[in-house]
Amino acid sequence: MRSPTRQESGFTLIEIMVVVTILAIVGQLVLSNIGAIVPSTVLDSESQRLMSEIEFLRSEAQLQGKTYKVELDLEKHRYRRILPAEMRVSIEQDERAFEEAALGWTPLDDRARFLSYEPVGGTVYSSGRVTVVIDHQGFTADQIIALGMRSEALKDMVWTIQVRGLDRKARLVKGNDGVAARFGETTEAAF
Repeated sequence: MRSPTRQESGFTLIEIMVVVTILAIVGQLVLSNIGAIVPSTVLDSESQRLMSEIEFLRSEAQLQGKTYKVELDLEKHRYRRILPAEMRVSIEQDERAFEEAALGWTPLDDRARFLSYEPVGGTVYSSGRVTVVIDHQGFTADQIIALGMRSEALKDMVWTIQVRGLDRKARLVKGNDGVAARFGETTEAAF
């Protein structure tokens, strides 16, 4: 019986490390580009981020007893929070110059866009700037914010954020029919 030679003994440690490194690089590329692979993850992420902002400001409005706003820029596909004017940094600040402290804009992912904004029962806006007002008790008007993908091939994907005023909740409705989801009829039994 002959003893195995070096060529018959299997893989070397260096060969195994090279394969593991290549697999790690490929895995990292797949994970970092998951949004490109699955477009719905882009809309999920952006919708959840905006809903979280609205819910956070709703909570702050209730805790602080102040009115907060979220301004949506439907053309540049970005949004920002607007703090109440009375939240001055110092007494010396000119109130007129400090009407409303607007924080920096948060852009949507480059692949996503605002499709429309509608206060329920009002005008549907698809351009310009609109404001979601959250009063000092955390209430808002019922509103619909529709997001979609910039790609023409994905125009039927519409994620709708339904902001309910009286029950202080935001809900995400996903659709593939190209239109924003409408509110269902509210009856007395809902309260």
